[in-house]
Amino acid sequence: MEQEKRENTGTLKISENVIITVAKLAIAEVAGVDSLSVKRNLFGRASAPIQVRLLDDVVELTVSIVAKHGCRATSVAETVQNTVKEQVQTMTGITVSRVNVIVAGIAFEKK
Repeated sequence: MEQEKRENTGTLKISENVIITVAKLAIAEVAGVDSLSVKRNLFGRASAPIQVRLLDDVVELTVSIVAKHGCRATSVAETVQNTVKEQVQTMTGITVSRVNVIVAGIAFEKK
């Protein structure tokens, strides 16, 4: 799946993988995020921690994260939403309609 823009000089396509990579880099910058969360279904297949849904000329993302212990999960999730939206829009020029954040777990420090 690709996002396509038509310009007077030709067509520009941005791969879904590019959007996912930009989102991963943005999430890595957020304090309080330990990692992305990968869930396994009944058959042992992993689900992607970042899902992209393209609707016309806008994109909707759903990201699943693990927050660090001691951080306020809602604040971390809001920061992830804002950072991902800003970075994807800035780096790709594609409008982001929403960023859904699932806090799938809390990471505790290993002793």
